[in-house]
Amino acid sequence: MNPNKLLELGFIDTSYSEDEIEFTEYTLTTENFKIEISGLNNVEIKFTSLGWIDVPNCKSVEDLKELIRLFN
Repeated sequence: MNPNKLLELGFIDTSYSEDEIEFTEYTLTTENFKIEISGLNNVEIKFTSLGWIDVPNCKSVEDLKELIRLFN
């Protein structure tokens, strides 16, 4: 997904490096849920009562916008 579009949606770049390996990660935190995007298209959503859930069909920014709309 396009990093600039993710930042426009309110995501924060939470990328990090570990043992000289770069990990790309973007995170959006709201009062109801948390969305984390790892790598290019690995999207997970976290609810307090359920924990992390993989969102396999969320592959574009438009899909992501719909996911956010659905749970807001």
